[in-house]
Amino acid sequence: MKRQILIGLFLLTVFCVASVSAQKSKKEKPNFSGMWILDESKSKDVIKELFKSSQKTVDSSNKITNQLVIEHNDPEFKLTEIAMIETSDVSGKLTEKKEKVFPSQKFFTDKRNEENVNEKDKSYKSTTVWKRKNIVIATNDGKKQTSITEFILSKDGKELTVITRSFLTQYDSVTSRDYFIGLPFGGKRVFKKVSE
Repeated sequence: MKRQILIGLFLLTVFCVASVSAQKSKKEKPNFSGMWILDESKSKDVIKELFKSSQKTVDSSNKITNQLVIEHNDPEFKLTEIAMIETSDVSGKLTEKKEKVFPSQKFFTDKRNEENVNEKDKSYKSTTVWKRKNIVIATNDGKKQTSITEFILSKDGKELTVITRSFLTQYDSVTSRDYFIGLPFGGKRVFKKVSE
């Protein structure tokens, strides 16, 4: 009888510790919500496939400021990119200011399969997971993985780093399979938080 009570107490203790540990790790996950402005001085090797607004119709008279709006209510993780485009004349005087809002993308950190549409109305699929305190989105074209994007929040919550690795594959007609031929491009974008 004493042995059964001891085993019961041991199991209860293990359950309580596991429950507290799970709650603690859940609380430690950051919230990415807010409006973020691209810090071009810290961003490197930006790829066109992740956020295309900074690559569109750029000439010397245009100044483009990229904003990223994140609404994060776990497990939902919603992204909207906005490009603020300012056009100036040859003297530097502002002649036009316009805002381009790209389609919102909705992801879920509970590993469900998602489907979104990009700015070219092309649909793509993805799966989103937590990787420690970071959010990782793996996209695919329905057959093979095409990219991995990782969202990393600084400890103070004021800087967001978005790293993307895009995969290049080639189809082999002999084996009827795709195979990796490397990681030809990737990007790192760093954003500063401007509001909650």
